[in-house]
This record gives sequence, structure tokens and C-alpha cells, in this order.
Amino acid sequence: MIIAIILALLVIMAVFFLATCKKDENTSSADATAQSTQAAAGNSAAATEPARTRVSFVAVGDNVPNDVLAAYADEQAGSVGDGSYDYRPLFAHIKGYVSNADLSYINQEVHIGGEEIGPRGWPSFNTTDTMADAVV
Repeated sequence: MIIAIILALLVIMAVFFLATCKKDENTSSADATAQSTQAAAGNSAAATEPARTRVSFVAVGDNVPNDVLAAYADEQAGSVGDGSYDYRPLFAHIKGYVSNADLSYINQEVHIGGEEIGPRGWPSFNTTDTMADAVV
């Protein structure tokens, strides 16, 4: 699992590096043209610095809902025991961090087997589709 995360981060970094290099090439070409135009006009103003690129990344680890959290989500959905679950309040405190990042990663540690199986805790963890909806 850690190797997959590291590989994913390396790929992301490579993509942004290549995008930045491409941007720098275009900027350098434009800067050279601007400098020659300024020199021809007798203006020796310094070239502007290229814009810097910044990427934000947020990682949330091990989303492991259990029986206690399922009971809480059951209460949040309205009538207790009706098979409805609302996990959104569990993520309310991190929603801003996750949604404002350029790249967000949440490690879903249990199966999402749906409402047919229902929420289960240790040793055979499962959660409902509403958990996936809340994470998204």
C-alpha cells in the first residue's frame, strides 16, 4: 500500500514538474522576445520573474468505520434502525481541508459492500454506499 502511495506521488510530482518546465519554456521565449523589444526601444528594464507553481496535497489515513460509527450515522439519518445512514457529519471537520486541496487522498480501509450487507465492525468490516457518498 505504501509503495502504491509513493508511486502515485512520484507520478503527480513528475506531471507538475513537466508542466512547470513547459510553462518556463514558454515564459522564457516570451521573456526573450520582450527583452529584445525593450532593448530595441532603448528600455533596459529587468525581465520579470516567471510565476511560481504551487500544488496542495492532503492525505487522510485509514477511514475505518465500525459499529459505533454506524450507530451514530444511523441516528444522523433520522429514524434509528430503518437502514438509512448519514456519515457526512463525521467528515464535517475535515471537509474544508480536503475539498480545498488540489489533490486529496482518503484511504478507505474497509469494504463498501452496500446496504445489503450493512455496516459491520471487527473482524469483517463493511460499510454502506452512503459512506462512499460522504467521502466524496
